[in-house]
Amino acid sequence: MMTMFGILAYSAFANLAGGALQLYATSRLVPTAICALVIGIMYAVAAHQVWVKKYAAPWLVALPAILTIVLLVFTQTFSPVALLLNVILLITIPWRAKVQRTLAAVPN
Repeated sequence: MMTMFGILAYSAFANLAGGALQLYATSRLVPTAICALVIGIMYAVAAHQVWVKKYAAPWLVALPAILTIVLLVFTQTFSPVALLLNVILLITIPWRAKVQRTLAAVPN
């Protein structure tokens, strides 16, 4: 859970800060800034759900990660950190579900 929350929180901060700086610095990149802000909000909501809820919806975590990977491919931007973190995030979704099922089966 902490790995997933850390990646989501980092991605939320990076996208929100980057989008806000793009809006502040240049007016030519408004669609890019709005896209970064929307994806940042999606990461923040997913981070909140992972932190607060015991069983967060997997699609809520996967949606911003998949959108980020699609945007990286679509814009032909090479960002190894963003790509690596989002791939790790997608890998941890089924792993987290498996660990939660195992923990739920352990008697208290």
